[in-house]
Amino acid sequence: LGIEARVHWRHDDGLPGIVLIVANHISWLDIFVLNSMQPARFIAKAELRRWPVVGRLSANVGTLFIERERRRDTHTVNRHTVDALARGDVSA
Repeated sequence: LGIEARVHWRHDDGLPGIVLIVANHISWLDIFVLNSMQPARFIAKAELRRWPVVGRLSANVGTLFIERERRRDTHTVNRHTVDALARGDVSA
């Protein structure tokens, strides 16, 4: 696609320790760029899982899905995020 990612700072050995990245992305392209810089598990709205191609791709790479209408679902996603971080995954 002719996209050039500009990184202003990056640790030579990757991200140190357990990392949670908080990013407000602007487009779908941002997710691919972030993942190309540092493989990560993402948190996405649950509706995404039901989309034909994107849903399957997202689920297969370990995306955590949240039902935004269900307030209690944040507790479940938080627990899954903590578990993923404890295993050494980078979460975004």
